[in-house]
Amino acid sequence: MSTTKTLQTLRLADAARELVPSLDAEQLIDRLGEAECRFLRFRGPADHLLPGVSRIRACPAGGWLLEGKENFWVPRLPMARRLDSQGHVLEETAAPLSGLALDDSGLTLSLAPPEDFVTDLIIWRLTPRLHQELTDLTPIETQAYFLWGSHTQYRKPADLYLHLIHGFVYENRASWPKYWKICSENDAHALYVLFSGLERATGKTLYRLFKRQLILSVLSRQAEDGGFYHGEWTDAMESHFRLHTSALHLLLDAYEEKLDASIATALERGVEFLLRHAERLESGLWFLHDSLELTAESMRQSPFQWLPCRAFGKSASNMLVLNTHLDTTVAVDRGARQLEKSAWQKAVNEANRTTETILAATPATWLYRLVFGPIALSFLPSERAAALPIWQRALKRLGWKYLIPYFHHLKCRFPRLVMPGGYLDRALCLKGISTAYQAINVMDLVRLQARFPQLKLRPYIDDAVAFTYRSGLWQRWAEDERTRYAYGFWAEALHRLCLLDPDPALRSRLAGTMAKLEELGLGQPPGLLGGDWERGIAGSPQRDLHKLLPGVRIADLSTPAGAEYLLLGTGKGPVRLDTGALGTGLNWTDPEGRPMGPELSLQPGQWAVGR
Repeated sequence: MSTTKTLQTLRLADAARELVPSLDAEQLIDRLGEAECRFLRFRGPADHLLPGVSRIRACPAGGWLLEGKENFWVPRLPMARRLDSQGHVLEETAAPLSGLALDDSGLTLSLAPPEDFVTDLIIWRLTPRLHQELTDLTPIETQAYFLWGSHTQYRKPADLYLHLIHGFVYENRASWPKYWKICSENDAHALYVLFSGLERATGKTLYRLFKRQLILSVLSRQAEDGGFYHGEWTDAMESHFRLHTSALHLLLDAYEEKLDASIATALERGVEFLLRHAERLESGLWFLHDSLELTAESMRQSPFQWLPCRAFGKSASNMLVLNTHLDTTVAVDRGARQLEKSAWQKAVNEANRTTETILAATPATWLYRLVFGPIALSFLPSERAAALPIWQRALKRLGWKYLIPYFHHLKCRFPRLVMPGGYLDRALCLKGISTAYQAINVMDLVRLQARFPQLKLRPYIDDAVAFTYRSGLWQRWAEDERTRYAYGFWAEALHRLCLLDPDPALRSRLAGTMAKLEELGLGQPPGLLGGDWERGIAGSPQRDLHKLLPGVRIADLSTPAGAEYLLLGTGKGPVRLDTGALGTGLNWTDPEGRPMGPELSLQPGQWAVGR
């Protein structure tokens, strides 16, 4: 089965990607109206001429502007990369320039990649409007944003090309356990949602064109069987279904924007791929985490320690990973509603029935209370843990040293994912506990609850939120660099919950999480800008929030019932805002619900809500 396809030309209604034969380079050209973006890949020493260039200067959006008779943008210096046959990036470094000449003919770059490396170069040919947009940036365009896949930050337009490498979107990190860079539709969707938010806020053409590039990237990576393959863990190019569903979410956003009717074909093939790989349990359908779960033999290639078991009527190799099942259910439901597919809706109903069955399973509660109590002590932040009496410190040691390594044996013997007190475990059969997935599980449960109000998920959500704060887990995430990314998903979870519930306490917790993200330098997740079409109103125009001064972050809490915005002060001192510049008709209140005047003054960490 092929996991790739040969691309010659890919067309949308207002954009196209073309592979252009060339003697000295592999050229992939995105034609975007009057502008174009060229991805050039050189496999040996080469000279490349940009005609008509007479001046080079740094670009406020990142990279360099090459100006003259025509204007070009080079968002990144040439990069040298060593690739394998599947397209993984094994090594990368700044490509050495053996020469740089500026004369009457233009600018000539002389490239000399190391042996066994290729050199990648990205060049935009700009329209006057794009040239202006790249040089005139508002504060909202240069703030840090957290990306869901790689957990790294986007800070300016050029940062798109930390991910978009020769036409495909990659994670901006070397992935465990192989420590190579893989293609990631998860980051592609995060960037699409971010650019939708920035397009709403600024009205810039730039972000519309960036979104077209992301659509072209995803469409050109879909395999002939409808799947997206990644090979994060093995050389066999297994498919990771959360990344696959991220491709569908991106295409569903684009389809809802009515960008191109042909997207429906890719969506149909992508959803059918997921349904073919789903597993039937006793209660209904379950969506798998990755294609290695299909057989015990392939699971032995995975980097995890796991325990075969047949709880709930599942196959021995199904790890019963909760978050991927929930996200896939949301994606298939979105597809069923938009493309009017009754068979898909039937599958969604079966998946929801299975979700309810798994969450409701609470066997051996007395035993779980006995075992999980010591385990939960390891969730305490250091200061609280140090203050424990000696007998509780002994229990904490028992928990992390002896109980956590064997906890999956207990879960397979008495299968449940919802722990006493509200903790949501990531999976049934995997060894160990990944506390960051508490944030992801809550986020996905809230998303599913928003789509299906009839499902009784709020008790699990509310218990999980209360547990996260009561147990100290919220503070604990910050103490380990490996779990800090949880705050990005926790902010998304609270943001989604605020859309369902007017409770001021939820807004306070959202503001606190946004402040923590700023403190840790992680950036705000893209959904907070309101550009996620899953929430239903991403296409509506946004107020003039791009005019905000530096030192303010925004969460768009608007729903079809009305506009609502949360503003958080993040500067080193007070930030004063004229509410008139943010649009008329909003009534601003402080955290206690008291009315605020026409001029807001936000101290660092202080927040206000406008409705």
